[in-house]
Amino acid sequence: MRLVGRREVADGKLLARFRRAISRVSAGIARTKSRLATFGERDASEPAGGRSLADFVLETGISPDEYVVNLLEERGGDLHQQEIIAETGLNRSSVSRLLREMEENGQIRRVRLSTENEVYLPDAVPDLARPSDAASTADI
Repeated sequence: MRLVGRREVADGKLLARFRRAISRVSAGIARTKSRLATFGERDASEPAGGRSLADFVLETGISPDEYVVNLLEERGGDLHQQEIIAETGLNRSSVSRLLREMEENGQIRRVRLSTENEVYLPDAVPDLARPSDAASTADI
């Protein structure tokens, strides 16, 4: 036996504990990698940062803002911004810029919920998320 920290642990028991801990961490990493590999399901030929707005228009035949409005209508009027990123295949900054312009034009409303944005059609914004003054809901 040898002293480890403040308790005595037999050589084999300590080594077995470390091996079990390492295997649990490895299994968790493998599960996370497999979930991330299927998230968004992009074609391997697409660039890592997502496709451009021009490519999006060529592939879908409609503008990105029309696509987002249609997507919101299909999904009941609200979506997380991350879901829009995954659906469109556009990169995060392009989607953020697109949604900011759409909000300025009154096509959508964005509400900050903790660490992510919820995107709504203007008539689908819940009462609790409506601003009480003239401030934008994105500032909440």
